[in-house]
Amino acid sequence: MQAHKKTVDGVTPRSLPEISSSLHVNNHKRYPQEESKMAGLAERLRSEGMQQGMQQGMQQGMQREARNMLHKLMVLKFGELPEWANQKTQNASTAQLEAWMEQLLTAAA
Repeated sequence: MQAHKKTVDGVTPRSLPEISSSLHVNNHKRYPQEESKMAGLAERLRSEGMQQGMQQGMQQGMQREARNMLHKLMVLKFGELPEWANQKTQNASTAQLEAWMEQLLTAAA
């Protein structure tokens, strides 16, 4: 007994990839302006994503450097730090780290 193949208007599940490919080719021929606009949009989105990623990376690098500098200054001024101090600097924003560096310069040993 042969398995029953479900068809809709003569289309079977096996013919869908072929039809999809055919539609893409036909639409490309029919709507070249839209294809060009979509390619331009895709490139712009890719570029914006790269810029955003680079900016995030730079901000993270600046925060890491501020954290390292504060740690170094505190160790030079006070000696080895307790773990809670290290944890606090790990969770601080760049602005907070910079404020603590300013306060450290005027703190008594």
